[in-house]
Amino acid sequence: MSDGLKYQAHVDLSRKNNSHTQLVVLTGRDKKVLEVGPATGYITRALSERGCRVSCIESDPDAAAVASSFCERMIVGNIEEVDLSATFEEDRFDVVMFGDVLEHLLDPETVLRKVHLLLNPGGYVLASIPNIAHASIVLNLIAGEFQYTDLGLLDKTHLRLFTRSSVEKLFRETGYRITLWRRILLDPFETEVAVNKESYPAHILDAIRQGPESSTYQFIVKAYPVNRRSNHSLNGRQHFSSDQRNSPVVGALWQTQEIISRLGEAEAALTERESTITAVRRQLREEEQETARLAGVVANHEATIGALSGELSTIQGSIGYQLLLRGRRLIRPPIRWVAPAASRRRRALLAARHGLKTALSRGGRRALRKAVRFWEWPDVARNFSRGSLSSLDVDARYEIWLRDNAITEAKARGIKKAAAGLNYRPRISIVVPVYNPEPSWLRDAIDSVRGQLYDNWQLCIADDASTKPGVRELLIEYEQDARINVVYQGKNQGISAASNAALALADGEYVGLLDHDDELTPDALYEVVKLLNERQYDFIYSDEDKRDPSGRRVAPFFKPDWSPDLEYSSNYVTHFSVYRRKLVQEVGGFRKEFDGSQDYDLALRVTERTHDVGHVRKVLYTWRMVPGSAAASSEAKPYAYEAAKKALTESLERRGVDGWVEEGKTMGWYRIRYRVPAQALVSTIIPTRDRADLLARCLAKLRKSSYKQIEIIVVDNGSVEEATRALLRSQDLTVVRDDGDFNFSRLINIGANSAKGDYLLLLNNDIEAINEDWIEAMLEHAQRPEVGVVGARLLYPSGRPQHEGVALGIGGTFAGHVDWRNYLGFMRSFTIMRALPEATITLPRMKSARASDGVTSRIRTIVTR
Repeated sequence: MSDGLKYQAHVDLSRKNNSHTQLVVLTGRDKKVLEVGPATGYITRALSERGCRVSCIESDPDAAAVASSFCERMIVGNIEEVDLSATFEEDRFDVVMFGDVLEHLLDPETVLRKVHLLLNPGGYVLASIPNIAHASIVLNLIAGEFQYTDLGLLDKTHLRLFTRSSVEKLFRETGYRITLWRRILLDPFETEVAVNKESYPAHILDAIRQGPESSTYQFIVKAYPVNRRSNHSLNGRQHFSSDQRNSPVVGALWQTQEIISRLGEAEAALTERESTITAVRRQLREEEQETARLAGVVANHEATIGALSGELSTIQGSIGYQLLLRGRRLIRPPIRWVAPAASRRRRALLAARHGLKTALSRGGRRALRKAVRFWEWPDVARNFSRGSLSSLDVDARYEIWLRDNAITEAKARGIKKAAAGLNYRPRISIVVPVYNPEPSWLRDAIDSVRGQLYDNWQLCIADDASTKPGVRELLIEYEQDARINVVYQGKNQGISAASNAALALADGEYVGLLDHDDELTPDALYEVVKLLNERQYDFIYSDEDKRDPSGRRVAPFFKPDWSPDLEYSSNYVTHFSVYRRKLVQEVGGFRKEFDGSQDYDLALRVTERTHDVGHVRKVLYTWRMVPGSAAASSEAKPYAYEAAKKALTESLERRGVDGWVEEGKTMGWYRIRYRVPAQALVSTIIPTRDRADLLARCLAKLRKSSYKQIEIIVVDNGSVEEATRALLRSQDLTVVRDDGDFNFSRLINIGANSAKGDYLLLLNNDIEAINEDWIEAMLEHAQRPEVGVVGARLLYPSGRPQHEGVALGIGGTFAGHVDWRNYLGFMRSFTIMRALPEATITLPRMKSARASDGVTSRIRTIVTR
C-alpha cells in the first residue's frame, strides 16, 4: 500500500479535540482553499461540504486519485518541486492548509516562503504540526527508547521534528506572524507510542506532566504573512527593469498592496476578537443571572432555616416533646420486632399513622373519606402489600420490571398467533442508514428485525461508503435473506442522504426508523400493527430504553401521549418511530441540511400535515450507549442541537406562527416564544379572606410584573380584620364584597362578572410571582385558539414543586397531581394536561369562561381538554 493511502480518517466536527476538526473550523465556510497533502481527501470532503472551493497538491498518485473526487483541481506532485508561479499563475487563495505536512518536507522554510504569493489579501496559512516534546516521547527517551512507528508522532516518514519554539521560529523566519495557537491534548499513556507507566517513579511522572507542552499532541497554528512586498517579487517584480523597480510609482504600488494586506489581517483579527468578546459577554450575562437567582434561593433558604430553627427550639423545650422522646425510646424496639422495615405490617402501621395525622389536622371525616377511597382501588391496595422498591435506583427497578415483563417462549407463541390473526396486516419497511458501525452491533440490529414476531416486514439498508473492515462482508451475508435489501453508496454523503437511499428501497405502507447499532424488541412491529388495527394512524412512536456498555438495559423512557407543545420543547418521540410511507414521501423525506436532527425535522414536517399520532405505551426500542453518541451523552453532538433549532424555526414559519425559538436551560430543550397580543387587558381575580400579610405580598409581586395592562379585582369573602380592610382601601384595585360561605369557584364567577379584560388571571392570595415576565409567558399560550386554560408551575418556598398539572383517571375516580421531578427534563417544557389545580395560576380566555357559563361551583377543579 502506498504511503498516502495509509492516512484515512472520518472528520467528525463534534470532536473538538481533533486536528481535522480544528483545521476545518478555522478555515470557515465558502473559502477558496489550497490544501497541501490532502492524502485521501477526508478534510477536503469536509471543506467542500461547507461550501469551500478546494484545490490540492498531493505527491502520492494513489491517494490523489481518491481525493480528486472531493476537490476542484488536483495537482499530483511534490510541493517542494512544483513551480507554483507557473502552476497557479494569477490564481490566489484565502487559505493555504498544511495538515500534518510540514514535518514530511526536506525544506519547509522554502515552501512557506513560496506560498506567500498564493495568498489573497487577508489570506492566511493553517497548519497542524506534531509536538516532539509530548510527554510520551520524553518518557521513552528517559528509558532510552526512540522507535519510529507507521503513524503518529514518530511516523517513519517524518523528516523534521518540532517543538513550540521551533514552530514559532519556522514561521517567524519565513515571514509570518502566528495570530492563533490551539492544542490537541492527549494523555501520554493514550497515544500510539508504547509507554509503560509502571516503569517510572511517581515523582518523574509528575515532573514530566508539569512541562508546559507535555500533553500537547499537536499544535494548530493560524499565521498571516507580515511582508507582502517580497511575495510579489516572486511573481511580478522580476518583470520590471532596474529603473522601473526603483521608480516612485512602483514603490507606491508595493506600499498600497502591503497596506491592503495588513488591513485584511486586521479585519480578520478584529472579527475573531469581536466573536470572542460577544461569547464572553453572553457567558458573563448568564452567570450574573444565575448568581442573582442563587442569591435569592440562598436568602429564602436562610430565612426558612431561621424560622424552622426557632420553631424547633420551642418544640424541643416543651414538656410534651420530652415525654414523647422518652416514650419513643421504650416503644421503638418492639416496633422493629413486630413490624420490620419494608414488611406488610410496617406499611400498614405507617398508613395508620398517616390516617391519625390526617384526622388530627383535618378532621375525622376527611381521614375516613380518604381511607374509603383507598380501598376502592384494588390495584393500589394490592401494591400496598408489596415490599417497597423506593430504596432502589431507577435502573435497578427497571431490571425488576424487565424480568416481570419478559417475553417468554409461551408469550412469544401467543404473540405470533395474535399477529397472524390481525385483520389489518400492513407491510412495514425498516429503514437503516449504515456507516462504519461495529460489525457485531450491526448484526444485533439486523437480527432484532429478523426476530420480529410480526412477519410482514422488509429491511432496507443503505451503506454510506463504510470503510470499517467487516461491515460490507456482513451486509453481503444478510443480503441472502430475500426480505433484506441493501444499496451501497459510491461515496459518503451523510445520514440524511443514506436514509433517503434506504427509503427508496421501501415498498411497505409504513416505514420504521432504526439506527445501525440499536435494537428492536421482538414484539415491536406487532405492538405497532395492533395499534393500527384500533385506528390507522399516520405516525406512531413508542417508549424506549438504552443498553449500557456492559449490555444491561437501563434508562427507561416511558413517554406521555402525543403533545405538540412538548414536541416543540424537545424531540421526545425519537424512537421507535413509524410513519405512513406516503406521507414521508409527500414532505420530501430527510433533508441533508438537518443532519444530526434529521429525525426531528421529519417529525415536525409530518405532524404539520396530520394530527393522527399514536403512542405505543411499551418499550419497543433500545439505544446503544456508544461513547460519542447521543444515547451516551446529550452533549455528544452539539451540531445536532443547532440543526434542531433550525428545524423548529422553519416549522414555525411554515405554520404561520408569529414567534421565535430560544434555547432551553439544558442542551436539547427549547422554548417557543409567541408574540404577545398588543394592549390586551388582563383581569386578575384574587379571592381572599383576611391574611393581609399574604395578600400584600401577592399584590406587590403582581404590580412588579413587566406586563402593565392589568386590572386587579379582589373578591373579599367576609374579611373581618382591620389590617385587611385597610390594605384594600389603600390599593388601586376593584374590591367585590361577598359574605357567603367560602366556595372558590363561586367567588371566581363573582369576580369575572366585574371583569373588563380580554383574559382572566385567577390567583390565590398566597401566590407570589418569581419572574417579572410571567404574565407575558402565560399570555403567549392563552392567545392561541386551540388553548383554553394555561397553568404555571407552583412551588413551595423551598423550591419543591407543589403543582405541575393534574392527571385524571388513575384508579377510576382518582385525580392526582403530576410531579415530574424533572423526569428526563420535562419540568423545563410546555405540555398539555387534562386538568389544572385550583391552587395554581390559570389564565382562561374571557370568551371561553363566558361560553361555558363561568366556572362551575359544584366542583373545585377547572378542567380543560
